[in-house]
Amino acid sequence: MSKRKLISIIIMCVCVIAIVALVVVYTVYTSKQIFNESANHFTEIYKQVNKTYSSVVNKNWGFLHSCLPYIEERSEGDSSDAQEIVEFLKAQKENWKFTSFYMIDEDGYAVTDSGVKRSFGVDSSYIAALLNDEDIIVEGERRDFDENGQLGDPMYQVTLFAVPINYRAISADGNGYENYIGLAITYNVDAMSEVLKVGAFSGHGNCRIITSDGRVLMADNNKQDPQYLKHLLEYASFTRSSKEQVEQDFKNKVQGVTTF
Repeated sequence: MSKRKLISIIIMCVCVIAIVALVVVYTVYTSKQIFNESANHFTEIYKQVNKTYSSVVNKNWGFLHSCLPYIEERSEGDSSDAQEIVEFLKAQKENWKFTSFYMIDEDGYAVTDSGVKRSFGVDSSYIAALLNDEDIIVEGERRDFDENGQLGDPMYQVTLFAVPINYRAISADGNGYENYIGLAITYNVDAMSEVLKVGAFSGHGNCRIITSDGRVLMADNNKQDPQYLKHLLEYASFTRSSKEQVEQDFKNKVQGVTTF
């Protein structure tokens, strides 16, 4: 092989390698740019969802807080005071269009104005939050007690908003007083889940409101998985961040995008 031909082959090989390298670099760069643009678009959409959701939550908590002075002034009052409170809340129900109102007792049960107790999944963590003077949201299922005092099967899902209250009222049987730790209103879960609907992904996206400790407050498909974050961290394979990083970002409420 002549020296000139050898040089030509080497030059061709170098050119091919350079072209391949440029294609790879361009592909990686383009892929990164597309991901970043998509991530920014994705983030902006869900910022709007978060803004809408926060507005709804604050509106309902604000309403409940506005009712507290009227109710707490009548704490430990007689039956006429209790009836005044019921009539007051019924009037508010017409204005605010919530489904029902309840008092939350020390065991986490929701008590109607007639003294009937129901369960909406207000467990020990929510009770602790109320006792710690924190507002709560519970995405739960209504369960009523049967004639034997046992909780029946779940009936339907509701969204419950509650704020701390310091209120004592005459018990349903008229013997003594009952202590209540929260004032609550409920909405049909379909109405609340509609707040999270996102039309930008042709029905292929899902939205969940998750607290920093992993509790799912609400999902747009009405299918609750209280352990969603735990299951995600346990079984998903993350490609743009580590499981530990995702978990830490949740705890620290850090905004971000990842893939799995």
